[in-house]
Amino acid sequence: MRCDVLVVGDYSIDLIFAGLPGLPESGREVIGNQFAQLPGESYTSAVAMHRLGLRVGWAADFGYDDLSALALRYVRAEGPARPAGFKALITTTARALYVPGFYSGVLFDAARLLVRAKRMQLIMDGNLTADLTLESPGLRKTLPYLDVFMPNALEARHLTGQDDLEQAARQPALPVTPVDTTGAGDCFSAGFVKARLMGRSVAECLRWANIVGGLSTLGLGGTGRCVTAEEVARCIDDQENEGPA
Repeated sequence: MRCDVLVVGDYSIDLIFAGLPGLPESGREVIGNQFAQLPGESYTSAVAMHRLGLRVGWAADFGYDDLSALALRYVRAEGPARPAGFKALITTTARALYVPGFYSGVLFDAARLLVRAKRMQLIMDGNLTADLTLESPGLRKTLPYLDVFMPNALEARHLTGQDDLEQAARQPALPVTPVDTTGAGDCFSAGFVKARLMGRSVAECLRWANIVGGLSTLGLGGTGRCVTAEEVARCIDDQENEGPA
């Protein structure tokens, strides 16, 4: 199978409650007015990339339980192809391999050899455990093989031990009134990958990422709001026409 991006990672089922008057408290009922049950984690990134016009393969393992069946129904309705598990690296040719979390060890070492043999970019999101720093052997061994590594601000501060992060490539957030921020980081990553595969600069990739992530918060769940490349382009045009604030 040929695709633009092969997404490798697990999925979850997100249970999203909205319209709550406050946070839940022990011994007190809190009633919302909206509820959604959607697949999340790597599914969110795969679908967001697919909606942006990329040809996406998604490698994930599924069981025979009801929640796996629910996730598969969403996948089939949405469109990303679903190769099976680790074998997808052997059977798939892609421009990039996207991993929505940090991985190292024997399986990563085997995978990176296949990735390089197929001339694929290797892109990792953050999702780091709290005990990892730049001095951790697994991290130090893995980072040199990555084309893109995307920790969030909190993860970057923890990794480096520095509070003052480099702001040179920073892009402003999209001004929105969010409905739900679930999966916004996964959509951010999808926007970044889309722009990178278009050959854009890091600053422009961040701009795409911010817009896709921001627009995703206008619906329930990471995929409740469909964001397309055309919509991102219109947002960029609007920003350029408005000029600096």
